[in-house]
Amino acid sequence: MSVDLVLRVRIDGQPFSLPLAARPDLGLTPRELGRLKRLASGVAGTGIIEALQLLDGEVIAGLSIIAAERSGATIDADAILDGKATLEVDWENFASPPRAVGDATAATSLTTTTTPDRSGDPS
Repeated sequence: MSVDLVLRVRIDGQPFSLPLAARPDLGLTPRELGRLKRLASGVAGTGIIEALQLLDGEVIAGLSIIAAERSGATIDADAILDGKATLEVDWENFASPPRAVGDATAATSLTTTTTPDRSGDPS
């Protein structure tokens, strides 16, 4: 597989990486692609690439979960999707960085940290 982009993440401080290809299946196995579609509800087929370009949170979380699973880690996917786990994302540019539609000056790296609010029940 030709690697065009590497997704590097930390889930609760533990590092993982996932090489991605610039093609409709992102270089994922059929099982991983199906898992991503289930995790990122409402995103199907080629919509995954557009969602990735728009930095869709469910797609990034789903890819992070796949990165962890590929490494053999057992993680709580619901905790990541529900914001109960800390997810830090850093994109390393190989060919071209993910860019928001219409943004010709997007940075080559993005760091997103989701820290859960542990102050009590959500209202």
